[in-house]
Formats: sequence, C-alpha cells, structure tokens
Amino acid sequence: MGHFAMSMASSECTVVMATYNGAKYLAEQLDSLDQQTVPPARLIVSDDGSSDDTKEILAAYAKKAAFEVTLVDGPRQGYAENFWSAAQLAQTRYLAWADQDDVWHPHKIEKCVQALRDFEADFVAHPAAVVDSQLRPLGRTLPPYRSTRVLAAAEGSPFDTPPGLVCVFKRELLSEVDWAARPLSHMHERQIGHDQAVELIAYAFHRRVRLIESLASYRQHASNTQGDPRVHGLARQTSTALQVSADNYAIFASRAQGYADYIAKISNAGDAAVRAFQAAAERAQYRADIRNGKNFYVRLRSLIEATSKGTYRSRDNGGFGTPAFVNDSLASVISGMHRAG
Repeated sequence: MGHFAMSMASSECTVVMATYNGAKYLAEQLDSLDQQTVPPARLIVSDDGSSDDTKEILAAYAKKAAFEVTLVDGPRQGYAENFWSAAQLAQTRYLAWADQDDVWHPHKIEKCVQALRDFEADFVAHPAAVVDSQLRPLGRTLPPYRSTRVLAAAEGSPFDTPPGLVCVFKRELLSEVDWAARPLSHMHERQIGHDQAVELIAYAFHRRVRLIESLASYRQHASNTQGDPRVHGLARQTSTALQVSADNYAIFASRAQGYADYIAKISNAGDAAVRAFQAAAERAQYRADIRNGKNFYVRLRSLIEATSKGTYRSRDNGGFGTPAFVNDSLASVISGMHRAG
C-alpha cells in the first residue's frame, strides 16, 4: 500500500492493527488514537485485502496523524497471521494490539505503559466495557478484573486469556513465541492466535499486571454476541450441564496438555507453568469422567476425587471455580437420567 509518516511522538508504544472490510467502525477507533494523552510512537496497520473503503480511510488518516503511520498489505492467511506479520515491523519498547472496530479510552496507552514501568512488568491487561454496535454499554466488562494485581510467572489462572485489545506488552515477548509450532487453542479448533500466543508466553515466563480500570470499549456486533443474557444462576448451570459433554472436557484436557508441551519445548524456565497446565488437564479429565460414569455411584466417586484434587478451587489458583462444582454435581444426576431414559 505505502508508507506515510508524520512527526514522532514521545511514546515508546507501537500500536499494531489488522484490518479487513472495517470501514463501518474504523474511523471511531482511529479517532480514539488521536485522543490518547500519550500518543503512540507509531501505528502499523496491515490490511488483508479489504474491498470496502478501509484503505481509503487509512490513507487519509495517515496524512493527518500526529505520529508515524505505516500501512502494509497483509498476507491474506487469516486475522492471526495478519496481526503477527504486522507486529514484526514494530521497533519500540512496547506494543499494543488494536482491533478495527473498538474504541480506546484517552488514558489507555499512558496508564498501561506507566503500569509496566511502575511494576517492572513485561505484560499488562485491563478490562474493557462491552458495548453494542452503537457503543451503548451492555452492563459488563471483559475481562472482569476486580482489583489491580501484580503476578509472577505461572501465578494466577493459566487460562486468563484477555482479548488482544486490552493488552500492552514488551516487544521482546514476540521473539519468544514459536509461531509455527503454537498449540491448538482451548477456545476454538485453530492454533492459538496472535494475542493468546503472547499471553501464553507472558504467563509462563514473565511478570504481569492486571489493572482494575476499564480503558477501552469492546464493541459487540449483532453477529458476534454470545450467550443468552436472560439465562442466569441455576438455570445457566443446568443448561450448561445438559449441553457440555464428556468429549468437550476431554478435548479441553488435550488442549491444556498441548500448552504444557509447547512451553516445555521453549524453555526449562517454564516448569511451573508446565505443571499448572498438566494439573488443569488432569482436572478437566475428571470432569469428563463425571459425565462418562456408568452409574451414579461411579460418577459420584469421580466428583469426590475431582474435589480432592483441587478441580473446584478458584480460577486464579488454577481450578474451575465453585460454579463448576455445581455444574458437575448436576451433570452427575442428569447423566444418570439420560442413561435411564
């Protein structure tokens, strides 16, 4: 596409954005970069072959931006490859992922970079307010952090995978990722994406910060909203117990073991993280066994053993949490009802 540059800002943070037919919401995201109290040193945008006005919007923005803007053509191999290839062009100390349809709060870069410095950390994440297509709040944040917390390597939940838009990190973490060999994700059927790849490295090897303050708006389109907001409490647990099979938890166990194997190949320094994922795999297998038991007493024995192995400890301590115990207790009964039927 081309290269456009303006005067360099004082920030040490490069923003990496991947675009594809994002014209509808792109301008609002770019405007939020203009409004940063500490502007990025550079914005790198990789477009993956947009057929709408995305490229024109970016070209016009690059001409007037108060910081360097680099526009490149993406590899057209999916969003993760698009982000990853663009990130390789970053040269500043810090890097932040940016989606094409969200909106950053004015203090995002300033507060994230300050947290990395103050806590001598390598990775920081913050909550984002979940909003609809018109930026109207939907009443929840993602991730739902309740306090600011500093975490050592392998401390906290091994499955804390915040969306890329809420993360800022030291660029050096990119070089620690074995991109071609990255494992399958526990959240979908593909290899882990650009953001989770860095988060996995950060969890295994680096000091991290979780901030309590929401610093972005995470836009949900009508086509990507998840779950039924009308279902809560016991009704939700019952629904999940009916829908999630033993195979689902067996797959989760396999994914957790895949993370452990991936980290072990990178460095022995990640031994604590390897053990955390191996334990998670074992706990997930217990949850599969609860659903697979041939009778109620076998399922109950699996539930008791799962409890003794820490399966239902808090998520920050590597467990699935109390709601999982309720869910599995219901599943042990429901599975018997289905078998009897």
